[in-house]
Amino acid sequence: EQDIDVSIGDAIVKDIEDIQPHTISIENVAGYRNSAPYKAIIDALERNGYIYDADIYDANEYGAPTSRKRLIIRAVKKGGTLPTPIKKNGGSWYDSVKDIVNDLPNDDLLQGRVPQKLLEALEKKGIDINNVKQPILVSGDYTSIRNSEQPAFTFLATPKTLNRIILPGGVIKKVTARAM
Repeated sequence: EQDIDVSIGDAIVKDIEDIQPHTISIENVAGYRNSAPYKAIIDALERNGYIYDADIYDANEYGAPTSRKRLIIRAVKKGGTLPTPIKKNGGSWYDSVKDIVNDLPNDDLLQGRVPQKLLEALEKKGIDINNVKQPILVSGDYTSIRNSEQPAFTFLATPKTLNRIILPGGVIKKVTARAM
């Protein structure tokens, strides 16, 4: 962990001890579970009389159209009730964007060419770009490919990453911030 992670963890522990809120929710990457700040937070919850759980949750299992696994710490002061999370299928990424897909910008920078790395990634999945039967979502680094019936992968919203949607007919669309 970095200095900022330790500082934020220290601030959370201080708030648990000083403020003692009735409920607490903390979200972070799954690897946070192996950090010193995580252990300090859990110790503070136990010392201060909280009922808690700390689990890895996949957003798609709770209604989101994306698969995003995150560590969620949920806590309530003793005497309170920690609600059971309600699972709900999040469905597919395409269901969430089908009404705007045609309005997304074409990937004109390709000028009719398809990057070799993209072709290779699709070929590994048995996909012929000229014979696409359903929309396909492709990550900017070509490592994640999802058909229109699957949840989306976790998007990296950086200027260097261009995620794409390949439509039947070989049209390639850019995934904009709105579509993400």
